[in-house]
Amino acid sequence: MDPSKRVVMFPLTELFDEKGPIAAVQGDALDETAVRKLLGAPGLRIAVAIGACPLRWIAGDDRLELWKAEVRPRFTASDRVYREDFPGGYFYRATLWKSEDGDIVVFELHD
Repeated sequence: MDPSKRVVMFPLTELFDEKGPIAAVQGDALDETAVRKLLGAPGLRIAVAIGACPLRWIAGDDRLELWKAEVRPRFTASDRVYREDFPGGYFYRATLWKSEDGDIVVFELHD
């Protein structure tokens, strides 16, 4: 399969970009405090996982804007979630992934 055509399937078991798989190990789910701390870390990479779409990688300065404008108002670490409680009827969860190149936070969109 052409790596550039690969799409997200949940549960997410590996990370990838247009070149192919990324060597990373899935870690713990993150709460809001952990996400905020990580957003300031140098070298942190951010990906947004939306079912049936390619992973969307967020570049440098866009990380904080994505968090403030899109993810934070719809973020939850709770297991009991009602979509209608969030703007637009969808929400995000976050997971930390570890790679040799540094930490990766993946925001998974659930609709």
